[in-house]
Amino acid sequence: MKKRKIAIDVDDVLLDFSPSLWNYYNQIYGTSLGPDDCIYYDLEKVWGGTKERAIEIVSDFYKTEQFRRIRPTEGAQQAVKVLSARKELRVVTSRPSFIEDITREALREHFGEAFTDVFFNGQYGTHSSGLDKSGYCLKNGIFVILEDNVDIAEKCARKGIRAFLFDKKWNQRDRLPLNLKRVGIGQNPWEEVLRQLK
Repeated sequence: MKKRKIAIDVDDVLLDFSPSLWNYYNQIYGTSLGPDDCIYYDLEKVWGGTKERAIEIVSDFYKTEQFRRIRPTEGAQQAVKVLSARKELRVVTSRPSFIEDITREALREHFGEAFTDVFFNGQYGTHSSGLDKSGYCLKNGIFVILEDNVDIAEKCARKGIRAFLFDKKWNQRDRLPLNLKRVGIGQNPWEEVLRQLK
């Protein structure tokens, strides 16, 4: 019997990206900002400046040891272990392709061989693959995605992909499509995901 496929985002879903990025930003720019100050997904709206400058700052962060030491989000390792026993798990990330090796290494270190594929669309880098996450999911018969970007989750949901939106300050929106469920309000999002995807 074929396992159903699930697509899972990397940053702030599998790996605890934002706290490390904010620590880096504060050290470099002498600020005291944190993830709770980030009410927009697009960092230029938080930091000021252009989108290109925000991409440059994050690209500089990718070169640091801090970035290499990012740990899994709470509950992610156990949840992935449980899910991979009964589902086919694939990673979908907007990370740029130039950190593909580092990303794959981190996923292997923390999650072993739980994922059958890792797709990099490069949405927030200088080179995009041309295929967005919803397109990748539809092309590969994936009808469940775990995501923290509300725009991506909503686009997937509108195309018939069941989306679980990990609750974050930057992804608040009054109305969400029926096929999109916010998870992690007052609890660990992974616990809720496991209950929903029995």
